[in-house]
Amino acid sequence: MDKRRKGVFGPPAGKRCVVFVDDLNMPQRERYFAQPPLELLRQWFDHGGWYDRKPPCAFKSVIDTQFVGAMGPPGGGRNPVSARLLRHFNIISFTELSDDSLQRIFGTILGAFFRKHFVEAIGGLTSKVGGWLAHVFALVQYNYRNAKAPYFH
Repeated sequence: MDKRRKGVFGPPAGKRCVVFVDDLNMPQRERYFAQPPLELLRQWFDHGGWYDRKPPCAFKSVIDTQFVGAMGPPGGGRNPVSARLLRHFNIISFTELSDDSLQRIFGTILGAFFRKHFVEAIGGLTSKVGGWLAHVFALVQYNYRNAKAPYFH
């Protein structure tokens, strides 16, 4: 971030900054359900910046910046996120993919890779390997969901 003028920060002039926040719902909830890291994001959305911690506590605006977030459903160490923060995002969600869809996705990706880098005989194995990858993916998902998540704060 560059200093644009007094109290205003942003990317270089003529540019835009995109900040990606992965696992938006990982901060641990406090006693009264606040999530301080997310409250800082909400403050930026509501007011366009933050107050400096050093006296005289001047307000610092951040301009030409966009936030993009990703998160999974609550559970397994992921916490619900307040509606006060979520109202600032456009939410896109999807249902779990079926096994056939996963096999097709993995098979298509592998098929393109095998055709580019290997002989035709190996290219014929894409449907079998795609099925195996879909099975491994399902096992990892199952084990990850049932594992106790580490504490993040």
